[in-house]
Amino acid sequence: MSTADADELSVEMGACAMTEPSSASLSVVDNLPKEFFTPLDEFDAVAHVLRSLPEGEGLGVAFLESQHTQTQAVLETVNSQLSTRVMRSYGAFVHGMAQVQQLKSDLVLTAILCRSARKHLSRVQGEMVEPGLCILAKLRRRKSFEGLLQLVKGLQTLLVHTNEICALLKPAGESDEPVDLARGAHLYRSCEAKLRELSALSQAKRLAPTIGSCGDALQGRMHSELRRSCSRFEASAFSSAISCAISLERVDEVLSQVHNNFAEAIKDSTKDALNRHVLLSLGQVSAQQEAALEAGKYKDVCSMLRPDYFDSCLAHSFQALLLVLLSHHEMLLWLRSAESIAEGEAAAATDAAATASAARKAAADTARELQ
Repeated sequence: MSTADADELSVEMGACAMTEPSSASLSVVDNLPKEFFTPLDEFDAVAHVLRSLPEGEGLGVAFLESQHTQTQAVLETVNSQLSTRVMRSYGAFVHGMAQVQQLKSDLVLTAILCRSARKHLSRVQGEMVEPGLCILAKLRRRKSFEGLLQLVKGLQTLLVHTNEICALLKPAGESDEPVDLARGAHLYRSCEAKLRELSALSQAKRLAPTIGSCGDALQGRMHSELRRSCSRFEASAFSSAISCAISLERVDEVLSQVHNNFAEAIKDSTKDALNRHVLLSLGQVSAQQEAALEAGKYKDVCSMLRPDYFDSCLAHSFQALLLVLLSHHEMLLWLRSAESIAEGEAAAATDAAATASAARKAAADTARELQ
């Protein structure tokens, strides 16, 4: 609705509102039957009027003029009240129309914005969301593959180290080469770490008994090498055995058995010298007799030695004792040298730590001065 139309409507309604209905007209309206004020779909006014027409001479000009006058009075009253009510609500009507127009404009703008937003969302989905999701999926698959690759590499390393330590610790009768016990301890520790890392894999669990038996065999070879070093000392073999004990955290156990190892070395060396002289004194002996000599007690074997072999047996026994003593002396020298080297390394590490601390302190002081 334009402003000119609104002003024209306002003038007409004002003119109608200025026409006040007469009291007679109001009385006529009040005297109308109540059926005239019911909804149209419930009351037919035309049919009511036609049914109410008088019959005969009563239906004349006078009756029609009175009905016309009554109808005009009713219309005048209704129009005056209608215009008054319309003018009373005109401001709200105009305001409501303005709000409707504003709402229409807002809806049009909202529709435009929604279409633009859908277009941009579709573009973002096609250019950013979907490629981003593809990248995330690829990264997730890559991470999974890297995890599987690490497991496979770990299992391969475990299998290689297990085979290597088994080959290293094969029975002594199969090879005369010395066993690198330090390398064996390193392999065993590596296998233990891999077993903990791959504890969820059944393939790794199947290798656990083999690795456990290798650990037991490694400790047995370590103790055997330490006992052998008490009777015939070799620096490389003893160093390897000590490194193995340190790696396996068996240092306290080794130290507690040093005294027993030297006692066993003395006993075995003298018993071996005695057995050789008894065999020489007896001449030809069977394998059963030789086994009995090996298993017999020292005093029982001494009773079997002929008197003419006493001096030679004592000389060789004394020589065996000197060899044990020499091994003891060389072992002490090696331990003293190892202790000196360890102290030097510790002092060097302490000096390096002190130097680094002093450098950090100097750098901090310089930074504070610059600030």
